[in-house]
Amino acid sequence: MEGEPAEDAFEVELKLGPHPSRPWVQIERRHDGKLTLTRFRVLERFRLRALRGQRESMPFLNCTLVACEPETGRTHQIRVHLRHAGYPILCDKVYGEGVGSALFLSQLKPGYKLRAETAERPLLGRLALHAERLTLTHPDTGQRLELVAPLPKDFAVALKYLRKFTPPLPGAADR
Repeated sequence: MEGEPAEDAFEVELKLGPHPSRPWVQIERRHDGKLTLTRFRVLERFRLRALRGQRESMPFLNCTLVACEPETGRTHQIRVHLRHAGYPILCDKVYGEGVGSALFLSQLKPGYKLRAETAERPLLGRLALHAERLTLTHPDTGQRLELVAPLPKDFAVALKYLRKFTPPLPGAADR
């Protein structure tokens, strides 16, 4: 997610419902929305370099890897909750802002040089969200089922480079 929360764990509780003119987008609807709750836990903190022409007044952008535990299961719940908390998901074209729609190696690697006449390809050009583990109850047997999925290759590569090239944030090791 974009940004760095002060605390290592936080939760967001909102009433959500569809946007009146864009029903594929969820927004806070205090009076007629459905109650939602997500718990977040900080796993790692990183610092990205802003791309040229992007946030010139802020040369570095903090970002954070978090574990998300939704207690309810509404459409776009995690995305809306993080946006509401001020930490949109990296590369979120609908609810995001800041870093933009892609993560590039040039934002991470000091002295990165691109070959002439070559366009830089993103490390991650999609929503930086992954369902690592889903737990549910089988509807017929009542048995608890747990589904586990490894990180997709693009997400794993982006995380590898974040760990390799981003400077540690002040105090992050003490948290």
